Amino acid sequence: THLHMGHYAGLHHFGTEGARADGLTLHCTRSAADFFQANRPWADFCRQGVFRLEVFELGKELELAPGLAVTPMAVPHRQDFSDTVAFSVRGPRERILWCPDIDSWAEWDADVRAVVERHTFSFLDACFYSHMELGRRDMAAIPHPLVTDTLERLKGLGSRVVLIHM
Repeated sequence: THLHMGHYAGLHHFGTEGARADGLTLHCTRSAADFFQANRPWADFCRQGVFRLEVFELGKELELAPGLAVTPMAVPHRQDFSDTVAFSVRGPRERILWCPDIDSWAEWDADVRAVVERHTFSFLDACFYSHMELGRRDMAAIPHPLVTDTLERLKGLGSRVVLIHM
């Protein structure tokens, strides 16, 4: 979804000192591909064939297998190394939304309630319940929607909403 430490650092386990994958496809945005190709050890893995980068187009459905497709959607979140995306996943019977990180629902160019209503299940960023959890740290430096805001916006949608990234 994006290039913050906890979201891509595990890829190093596929390198030469780990699994030594061969041709592992990484579906990513153009800015993420540029990052992987310009920074070690990721650039080494690309050159060695460990990773094969496939750049996707935001908003365009990508079929992964018959009956399984994903649509990447841009979401506002600290873009330190690359942009950030959420994914709408369409299966043969169900649709899920995977949005583990976002700065705030108000900043998104989509109506979160309308998006959630189009999905069977939505897995959403729930990093913080309250500003008090951060102690002396400034919430503006690590923005995420508060759980209370998410619950208020999605009131009545019940078990369709799964809070993650806690």
